[in-house]
Amino acid sequence: MLTLEERAHTETVIHQQKDPMDGTRRLKVLKYLRQNIPGNIPRSSVRALEELPAKVLSTLYAGSDLRQITEDPRLRNWLAANPVPSSKASVQAPLFQGTLVFVRMTFTRPNQLPFSMLAADIQTAVTYATLAVGPIQRYAWQYGPNSVQVSPNILSFTANLQGNTFSDDDLQGWVDSIVQDNNLTNACVVILHDSVNASSPTNTDALSGINSGYHSSTGHGHPYCFCKVSDQNITA
Repeated sequence: MLTLEERAHTETVIHQQKDPMDGTRRLKVLKYLRQNIPGNIPRSSVRALEELPAKVLSTLYAGSDLRQITEDPRLRNWLAANPVPSSKASVQAPLFQGTLVFVRMTFTRPNQLPFSMLAADIQTAVTYATLAVGPIQRYAWQYGPNSVQVSPNILSFTANLQGNTFSDDDLQGWVDSIVQDNNLTNACVVILHDSVNASSPTNTDALSGINSGYHSSTGHGHPYCFCKVSDQNITA
């Protein structure tokens, strides 16, 4: 007989399996909208669009009924004339060839103690990634040549916040600084983020699920991964 807590956890897992949400695709759609929607469209309409469920945003390109998307006729007309680019079945650029570099972030905030993930948990992630990149690399070869290594060295970076939230734009700035400060080349910066600790700051552009995350590149072309972690004292 399941306890209420166990039943709730089971139902959550089933719901996530039935309704998978692509955080990376959602972020790409958001970036397209933010970069291209003209300034004469009310920001309230844009914010309402950004707050749509991730599944809706991730499939916005697929001939959506725009009346179900937004009540603003100007925004509907713009979306009809400027459809969100669809995802492609094949790769459009060379695959990654470089090194995954893990970074331990320390967040400083006014009137709060600094926050960072346990160093041991990040080390466990490095150990696991070192084991996993071989199979991942072999799998990715069906799409093209690629090469992935994992740096054994964990870098440190301090992010100064004004509150208890940050955006993907903030994250991109930090990634660019990490790459520049450490003279990294052909690197993908990997940032783990504690998603269960109440003291952990919130990435306002990431999905709310405890296991969700995404990957992208900064405006300067530096790839990065933002990965939520739903537990402490993890093991490989």
